[in-house]
Amino acid sequence: NIPDPDPCSGVSYGDINYDGIINIVDAIFIIQYILGNDISGECTPDVNQDSTVDVNDIILLLNFIL
Repeated sequence: NIPDPDPCSGVSYGDINYDGIINIVDAIFIIQYILGNDISGECTPDVNQDSTVDVNDIILLLNFIL
């Protein structure tokens, strides 16, 4: 088996903590990432895929959750 070169390929956008559920915990992980805290993940939490992790990613995720 050849390992997947992109470890994030099987992760749903918005599921930042890889638990299979998109919820408020994922938004908190994005906030922690923006504040510079280690979120212990290989994937950048760029939900809207604009190459920047910012408040727009949080808003998009929260709109999806609500």
